[in-house]
This record gives sequence, structure tokens and C-alpha cells, in this order.
Amino acid sequence: MLSEGVRRRDLMKSMFFITLAASAFTSSACSRSQGGATMTTTQNNEKLPAPVEQYVTSVNSQDLEGIVNSFLPDGLIIDVGRHIKGSDAIRKWADDEVVGGKLDVLERHPTDAGIDLLVRFTPPGSNGGFRAWYRYTVKNDKIEQVDLTYA
Repeated sequence: MLSEGVRRRDLMKSMFFITLAASAFTSSACSRSQGGATMTTTQNNEKLPAPVEQYVTSVNSQDLEGIVNSFLPDGLIIDVGRHIKGSDAIRKWADDEVVGGKLDVLERHPTDAGIDLLVRFTPPGSNGGFRAWYRYTVKNDKIEQVDLTYA
């Protein structure tokens, strides 16, 4: 017959491995909840919606008009709480803060309304950059809104 100490040790060991396995499963599933909607991580080769692809390409090629034209004329950028609305405001924002920077897509999470991207943005003149979530809403083959938040 096993002693109480041996049974307790075996039980603790089993619990440890169950917890470890559950943690690994949760991490590999890569799903997250944001604002009540659950999104599942897709592989990084997931195709971006055309206007989002245009935005990313335009940022990396320093194409100011390409950035502006990826949005609806009354498109909205929420940049960490700041609201930038309409083509003229988007043009000024992009010219002042985006053109000359580098945008690397790290993760892609399709949503019903568009796509959420985890990115690393390196602003013009910066060496380090930062990670951020870019949450895109797409309408009529243009970006209707993007909400930028630090990751």
C-alpha cells in the first residue's frame, strides 16, 4: 500500500502536468477575446484585405497618397485616443507621423468587419519602434476606421 506522502506527491505531479498541458494548449490555440468578440490567430500568410494591404505597402514605401487613398473620404483613425477624421486630416497625420517609418506585421486576426493586426511600427527617425494593435474596419474596399493602441 502506498503511503499518504507518495500518493500526495503523485497527485501533485499529475496536477502539474495537467496544468502544463492546459497552458500549452491555450497558448497554441492563440485565441483572444477583445470587446466581447473572440478572434483566432491565423498564420502570418493570411491575406490582408486589399485596402489594409495598400496601407501597409504605402507606409513602407513612403507613399503619402497611397496611405490617404486606402481610407474612405470620411475615414477615421483613432490613434491612442486621438481622432483623425477625413482625407485632409489623415494626410497631415500621415505626413507628420507615419511617412518615413516602417510597419512590420507580426500577427493577423481576421474579424467580421475587417482585420486586427499586431504590428511593430518604427516612426521616422527612431531606432526602436513599438508594438501596437491596429484594428481595421473595412467598408466598400476602403478602410472605414482603424483604432491604434499600444500592445
